[in-house]
Amino acid sequence: PRMRLVGHSLGGILAASYAARYPQHVSRLCLASPATPPPHNLEAVRKRSTFFRLVLWLWDFGATPQGLMRLAGPLGPYMALRGCQRRFLRDREAHEEPTDLRLLAKVLYHSWAAAASGEKALSTVLQPGGSARVPLEGRMAAACTMPTTFLYGGGKDWMDPNQGRLIAAAMRRSGKQCHINLVGKAGHQLFLDDPPAFVSALLVAMAPPPRAPEGEGEEEEEEEEE
Repeated sequence: PRMRLVGHSLGGILAASYAARYPQHVSRLCLASPATPPPHNLEAVRKRSTFFRLVLWLWDFGATPQGLMRLAGPLGPYMALRGCQRRFLRDREAHEEPTDLRLLAKVLYHSWAAAASGEKALSTVLQPGGSARVPLEGRMAAACTMPTTFLYGGGKDWMDPNQGRLIAAAMRRSGKQCHINLVGKAGHQLFLDDPPAFVSALLVAMAPPPRAPEGEGEEEEEEEEE
């Protein structure tokens, strides 16, 4: 049996890469705010100052936000809480119900402060700034034969829907099915910013194609027998 595959952010890049390599195992693909930020010129960024060159060097060396959290020691929980407050309280209209930010911050802190695991892939898969080191457009247009949906936040999503539209256009030109949907007032964390709208959009993206009425199939078989 084939799977319906969903990936968010970096997971979107990994899900798309898997689907492009093993299309026979994936029936539907949904990329939720995948790592497709607006294009940027890294060489121009390097020339801006020594600070930016240092940041880019640290990223290529393997430094991660999670690593900074560990280095912060006892300040780590406070940093996680402040980050959640700045991210999820900047637009309260995006929440239908208040979010328990302190609990969310604790989960985030203990996840990030644990021993490094998947984060080690960040600098391998992504360039500084968040875009994929190996562009998705060519790979997906050539190999992703399954129906594909891109979901982006309809609010302040720092990933760029226009990049998704470029990939979708390339897929359509090669005869593939691909759609783009904007989710409510959500940002990058679609499932936290606007859960009802995200779930609705995801269910539509993952829905199997409508089946033909049984009567029609039976009539066709009878005609073939005659």
